[in-house]
Amino acid sequence: MALAGTTASPPASWAAPSSRARSWSRGGSPSALVKSSDGQCRRLYSAGSPQRLVEVFGEAKVVRGRATVKLDADFDALVAGKGYQVVLTEYGNLGGVYVARRSEHSFQIRCRKRRGRGRVGYRVVAGLA
Repeated sequence: MALAGTTASPPASWAAPSSRARSWSRGGSPSALVKSSDGQCRRLYSAGSPQRLVEVFGEAKVVRGRATVKLDADFDALVAGKGYQVVLTEYGNLGGVYVARRSEHSFQIRCRKRRGRGRVGYRVVAGLA
């Protein structure tokens, strides 16, 4: 979701304190009004897509320049085969990371440093089967 702005006073439709977010759309992108820890209300907008997409996020530990990420069974059940995209973010200097192999149930991350050691964030996006 993208941040659109802040306000100190929530709209009249703001629910009781136990409710942290409200979702709605008025002819535009879906959005949510979220009350943050500083007491401000922030409107967040989600990205739209003409496709039905599912995504999963996580981190992997790279040891000796490699990491294997097994896809969650729920994600696996929604996605057909290897038709997914992986976006990686290296945390620290691993010399660059890339996806070396994708299978139906997992993918392998490698770093350019043979003995690389560290953490890598990933985002996997796929169309629904």
